[in-house]
Amino acid sequence: MKKLFVFALFLFAFRSAGVAQAFVRIDTVQVIDSVLPLKNPWAGGLNYPTFWPIDLNGDNIMDLVVYEPGLMPGHYRLMPFLNAGDSGQVAYTYAPKYISTFPDIYAWLVMYDYNCDGKNDLFCLSKDCSCGIAVFRNDYSPGTGLKFTPVLNKNGQDYLLQPASFGETNIPANSVSIPVLQDVDNDGDMDVVGWGGNCPTMLSYFKGLAVENGWSCDSLRFQQVSDNWGHFALNPGTNAATFGTTCRMAEGGSLNWDTGITRHDDTISCICLYDQDGDGDKDALVGGNNDKNVLYLHNGGVLNDSMDYQDIHWPVYTVGDSLVSFPCAYHLDVDNDEKKDMIISPHSVNDFRGIQYFKNTDIALDTPIFIKQPQTFLQEEMIDVGTISAPQVFDYDCDGLPDLLIGNNFCHVPLAVDSPGINQKGIVLYKNIGTAKVPKFKLMTRDFAGLNGLNGLTGPFASTFGDIDGDGDPDMIVGSSDGRLYLFTNTAGSCSPANFLPPFGSYMSIDVGQFSVPQLYDLDHDGKLDLIVGNQAGVIKYFHNSGTATVPAFSSAATNDTLGGIVTRVPGYTSGQASPVFYNDSGIEKLAVGTYGGRLYIYDNTGTTGNYHLADVLIDGEEGQNLIPAIGDINNDGHPDMFIGNTSGGMSLFMNGFMIGVNELHKTVLPSFDAYPNPVQDELHLAFYHLEKMHAHFEILNSIGQTVYSTAINENKLIVSLREFTNGIYLARFESAGNAQSIKIIVRH
Repeated sequence: MKKLFVFALFLFAFRSAGVAQAFVRIDTVQVIDSVLPLKNPWAGGLNYPTFWPIDLNGDNIMDLVVYEPGLMPGHYRLMPFLNAGDSGQVAYTYAPKYISTFPDIYAWLVMYDYNCDGKNDLFCLSKDCSCGIAVFRNDYSPGTGLKFTPVLNKNGQDYLLQPASFGETNIPANSVSIPVLQDVDNDGDMDVVGWGGNCPTMLSYFKGLAVENGWSCDSLRFQQVSDNWGHFALNPGTNAATFGTTCRMAEGGSLNWDTGITRHDDTISCICLYDQDGDGDKDALVGGNNDKNVLYLHNGGVLNDSMDYQDIHWPVYTVGDSLVSFPCAYHLDVDNDEKKDMIISPHSVNDFRGIQYFKNTDIALDTPIFIKQPQTFLQEEMIDVGTISAPQVFDYDCDGLPDLLIGNNFCHVPLAVDSPGINQKGIVLYKNIGTAKVPKFKLMTRDFAGLNGLNGLTGPFASTFGDIDGDGDPDMIVGSSDGRLYLFTNTAGSCSPANFLPPFGSYMSIDVGQFSVPQLYDLDHDGKLDLIVGNQAGVIKYFHNSGTATVPAFSSAATNDTLGGIVTRVPGYTSGQASPVFYNDSGIEKLAVGTYGGRLYIYDNTGTTGNYHLADVLIDGEEGQNLIPAIGDINNDGHPDMFIGNTSGGMSLFMNGFMIGVNELHKTVLPSFDAYPNPVQDELHLAFYHLEKMHAHFEILNSIGQTVYSTAINENKLIVSLREFTNGIYLARFESAGNAQSIKIIVRH
């Protein structure tokens, strides 16, 4: 994932005809949910986050980084939050400018200070083998700010080692189970406890050897001392454990258990170690793939860790909601009172308000008392409609102010402990209660047009509006997971609050496969609204309106089944999820396309036939996955603004409207570049300005968005050979210090 930022905002600039036009990520537009304004409305929502403390800005106050694994390897969301709270106060502010300071993270994230310098370091799954633990040292300084340096083992590999009979090997890790990195034995150095060792369902313990050998904390030397830390095993299919288990290697290397635990078990679990009773050993909270509650395991060991008591109703003195699936616990101080609280979050399927905050109310500081708080942690402070958010801009009450509608796939609403809860679907309406120049949005309903009560319709509900029948009021067409379209006819009349009738079957028998994302738009400029529909396969289909302005007619077969030659599907995956929206930018017709992989492309040179020209990659993973854009002018400045939905059910807002001359661009502190000659025959010469060498990257993309050249930039000049490139139009893209700039280049041999 590539990260882009400028100053306190995200700034995406691209050059065309002597000027650079910018979409700026805005977090200041107010959103009111019920009564109070949301603190972080545009943070992007949460599905299955993990939470880790880190000092982002060097003020010696622990901030927060939230990590959500993506739907594909190498894709994820990273959400930094600055801590603005006083003692006893939870107050975090979304700070996306820090995203670019983190390295690319693979599969999962853990933060822990392994070298005892007071700065939490970063751990994730190894990219070298996908079977070990990679380390990035936190080298923050006032001069460089937050900076991570990869730590390689003595063989030049990116994963931790342990002794083996044949030399050394990796400490095992996998993509689904997060290891525990902690001082388990209280001797002052980091140990490792994790799943995926020799004994399935059991925890392996790798002891840190620094203190015993008089080495410094950063030695990162470990020795496996147990195949079954805690002497327990998880029972397959139930939220329970069996105590007193052992695991040993038999002759020939096969595994033997001395209990009835099944030999082949696919249990996937997360574990949090902490001291619940103040006796100095580590108790555990365990969450499993199909569990609804965390499982508490008490450690009764004296010389050796050994679990002897379990409880599925943790904590016993308070009541938590049942999560939909896979609860995971995170032990950290979130309210600045120097006592670690507990956050319980789903790790697979999203709850509508599923992130539970248990405040530590203990006075003695040795036996925590966790009390569930009425508010969720962070989630209620942002727009979050559940799983997948599909925005649309529409003035539903005809008051002259554009409103925000957000369709979802579903949101799971937990009811009570051990209850399965219910799934709700539909379109959420935020009414614009601001002014023409200063928008402000307020939640009005979570079931606009009554979609939740309609059987047979399944989300995500991407909507589009237009007067399809010529009666003076805009009608609504909604996409669905079945790939069909559904027409909701507006009977309100001209300039009256919309009143939509439910659909009668699918619209015009159009079926694009799966997950239809429609737009009503006059693409051929004949005065009639056509249909543009993206789908899960990653293509955009164009349906020409062959009827009249009052009686539309669409063939069920697409007029063009790969509009613009655009294919957003990632090689090796069946899904690309193209989400298109055409818009007018200063008289130029453009197309924004969100993708499953987290990129958002801008195309020009549009039309009903032929290949479109890729003008820019506006977003490259930093806003999450399954991006769905919507366009509207929400501040009445004549320029398009953009809402962007994602898999996590949240919303990002990018506003447009300020212009920077190219000559001025070089006079500012913004990194930029020139490419010449252009057109180019053999060698492309590049000059980079205001280069930040620690975070500089250059790439060339072909006309369909594939990266055909990529390199880190360490010098101010670079020569790239294009002799092997075919003739055509390419996009040269430079990224440094969070700023991204693109230039169209023409290869002509």
